[in-house]
Amino acid sequence: MGSSESSKSKALNFIKDEHRSLAAVVHALQFLSNQMQRGKAPSQTLLGAIAHYLLQFPEQLHHPAEDKFIFAPLRAKTQEAKEVLDALEAEHAAGDARAAMLSLALGQLAARTPDSIANFSKTVDDYATFYWSHMMREETLILPLAERVLSDSDWDSAAAGFAANHDPMYGPDTGNEFDALFKRIVYLAPAPIGLGGTE
Repeated sequence: MGSSESSKSKALNFIKDEHRSLAAVVHALQFLSNQMQRGKAPSQTLLGAIAHYLLQFPEQLHHPAEDKFIFAPLRAKTQEAKEVLDALEAEHAAGDARAAMLSLALGQLAARTPDSIANFSKTVDDYATFYWSHMMREETLILPLAERVLSDSDWDSAAAGFAANHDPMYGPDTGNEFDALFKRIVYLAPAPIGLGGTE
C-alpha cells in the first residue's frame, strides 16, 4: 500500500470512526430519554458528559475538518453532488442552532419545567433523526465521490488534518479530550448501551 493509499485509508477511517462515536453517543442520549419517559431519573453525570460531547465535538472538530479537508477540495474539482454539499454545509453551519435547542431542552429538564421530559424527548428524537440522515448522506454519497475525485495530495492533507484533531499537542478540547470523554460515557452508560459503571 503506497503512502497516498495509506493517507486515504487513514482519513476515511478517522471520519467513519468519528461518525460511529457520534452515533453511539446520540443513541445513548435516546436511551436515557426513553428511560425518563418511563419515570427513571438518569445519572446527571452521564447526562452532562453526553451533553458536553454533543454540544462541542461536532462543532469544534468534526464538521470543520470535513468542510476543510473533504468538502472544499471536492468543490474545487467537481460540480458533482453540489446540491448535496450545499445541504451538508448548511447543516454544519446550523450547528450552533442545534446546540442551542439541545441546551434549552436540558435546561428545562434541570429546572423541571412543565412538559420538560416530553420536550426533551422530542428534541432528542429530532436531533437523532438529523444525525442519522446527515451521516448517511456523507457516507453513501460524499465519501465515495471523494474516493473517486480527490488527489493523493488531498488525501495526505485530509489524513494530517484529521490526525491533528486527535493530537494533545493542539491543546484542550481537541480529539484526545473527546476520546477520553467518549470512553467515560461508555463506562457510565447503563447496559445494554454501556458498561454500567459507577460515578
